[in-house]
Amino acid sequence: MHAERFLKNIISTLSTSTDFRTSIDNLARLATRDLADWCGVYLFENEQTIRRLAVAPTSQMEARFPLDLHAETGPAHVRRTGRVTDL
Repeated sequence: MHAERFLKNIISTLSTSTDFRTSIDNLARLATRDLADWCGVYLFENEQTIRRLAVAPTSQMEARFPLDLHAETGPAHVRRTGRVTDL
């Protein structure tokens, strides 16, 4: 039931805005409300560029989890190795 409600919330959230940035921000907030303590959405643009599209909650998360292209965890590690690691 929880997963079904979450999916309904996602569909509802996506239907409220046609703006890509707003939709991504809303989905990150929805994930932190229902699934996790925090959520970061990243875009891999090429071999060297990772752009943070959204982070929720915004307070302290960007400072606590800075984007480091040489990190052993996080989006840069996934980009380099194709593998997700446990934090």
